[in-house]
Amino acid sequence: MGAVGYAYTRAEVVDLGSEYAVHLGIKTKDDKQLSLRWFYSFMGRWPELKIWRPKTISELRAKATSRASIYRYFDELNRIMEKYQLKDKPQSIYNVDEKGLQPNYKPPTVVASAEYVPSTLSSEKGQTTTVMGCGNALGHQIPPYFIFAGKRMRQELLEGATPGADGSVSETGWSNSEIFQSYLENHFIKYITGMQDKHILLLYDGHRTHITPDIIDWAVEKKIILYVLPPHTSHVLQPMDVGCFGPFARIYSSECHKFQRTHSAVINKYNLCSIACKSYNSALSPSNLQSAFRKSGIYPLDRDAIDQSLFSISDAIHRQSQSDENIKVDDIPAIENETTEPVNLMSDSEINADTEPILSNQENENIQIYVAEKITDEKPDENTTFFTAKSTNLSKKNPPKQERRSIYKIVAGKAITEPETRQEIKEYIAQSKSRTKSKTNNKSTKHNINQNAKKTTTKRKQNGSSSSSSSTTTNKKLKQNQQDSQQPGPSGLQKIVVSDGSITDEDDQDDDNTLCCVCNMWQPKELQDCISIVFNNGPNVNFYNVIIGLILNFAVMSPSYAGQINFTAHVMALPCKQKETEE
Repeated sequence: MGAVGYAYTRAEVVDLGSEYAVHLGIKTKDDKQLSLRWFYSFMGRWPELKIWRPKTISELRAKATSRASIYRYFDELNRIMEKYQLKDKPQSIYNVDEKGLQPNYKPPTVVASAEYVPSTLSSEKGQTTTVMGCGNALGHQIPPYFIFAGKRMRQELLEGATPGADGSVSETGWSNSEIFQSYLENHFIKYITGMQDKHILLLYDGHRTHITPDIIDWAVEKKIILYVLPPHTSHVLQPMDVGCFGPFARIYSSECHKFQRTHSAVINKYNLCSIACKSYNSALSPSNLQSAFRKSGIYPLDRDAIDQSLFSISDAIHRQSQSDENIKVDDIPAIENETTEPVNLMSDSEINADTEPILSNQENENIQIYVAEKITDEKPDENTTFFTAKSTNLSKKNPPKQERRSIYKIVAGKAITEPETRQEIKEYIAQSKSRTKSKTNNKSTKHNINQNAKKTTTKRKQNGSSSSSSSTTTNKKLKQNQQDSQQPGPSGLQKIVVSDGSITDEDDQDDDNTLCCVCNMWQPKELQDCISIVFNNGPNVNFYNVIIGLILNFAVMSPSYAGQINFTAHVMALPCKQKETEE
């Protein structure tokens, strides 16, 4: 189970031993489980077993690390090395990769009192700083190249750096196509000057920032062979990940801890470079570089140098996927009395000796020969009945999925500076541009169609509303009259617009100078804060005429209730003919 990624923990081993003891009859289910004393005795009886902390691996990496893809990569790498005579030239085989650094580090194990757990002062999680590391199979390292987060490069960021170290800036602190090309043209090339007029093999992962036409053309001019590793296999095939960046991360954390203890300061981007340079020189030592290239099978070239246990998880995943495809069922009934007994067929010599062709060759081309299995009357046993019932349907594979276009299908596990691969990359880029242009044209066409549809809809609405233009004009005039009439009248009430469009006052029978007999005022105080009431004529002006009666009653019960107002609005909708009769 451990070989396929499902190893047992200590507690699971104890549970498994207890269940096995119950199965053997040594213990019962009601008895206590086996103890840790039994576990340690068990480990002592099996010295080949050991307690490990497993390494995590993503599903994509587990699937990609298959024997077929790894062996295909080594076959192509062997062809390239033989073509350019690099098998015995470790000084000409390089590997470059990026490593992200954070100011907050993982503190190392410390010695402290048993009474409490100590704390370590750490920086806040800040922006990432990338360091680009490179070295060859002979053990020679190229000075680090830093990429800081920012918009302008400052020399203060490289304070305390080792000789030869350089850097640049980007908005995110990660590498991009321009920075990677600048690194190759200005930094990498300086430290391989003695290799002029000789081919250099540079291996790296297939990140999209590493694959551009400008970089490929520059590499061909400088006789540098750019070799892209298969996707999701850098943990196995990339020397920097195999034997250099692991020690680099551990040494960096230790150096950060020492720096904080001696300087009483947190880590930031201004002191990170000096700490990283010390860690870089220790991690990318000649012995580590040589061991990394040897473990990754690059120099000396040996595909068997790869840890064979890494293929076990991939093999298990592929077997599971194949079994899942075969287990999927289809609604096809099984054949009754079907058996799996083999049928003995005649050999080719017996067929040629004892038989003659019945049909001509032209007729035989369209004939399919079916061999009937032997049908027996024997009653199947219980196991056969069980499995026959489970297999009432035949298996069917999934329909083939449409493959997606990807540049990695062209460059993965290949030297992208080879003429054939360069031509495929150019064709891919040309197709991508044409597809992008066609998508843009389709979008513009759809936009024009939508605009034309909107214009057509607007014209239809205008044509449909021409019959009611007169009523619309009347409504606009009425609304304009209402807006012009939104001024209070002499009695403090709103002037009312009636159905015929004329404006009148409901309180025109009273004299404007008449005062109240109770409060001796022209209008009550409460009426000054009243909201105006407006009755608009309804939309069905052709069928109904609205007669609005607004009755204002001042009901005063006593002097203490002076100013109380009751509004009663009566709205009556009468047909036009009935109104004319009443008038």
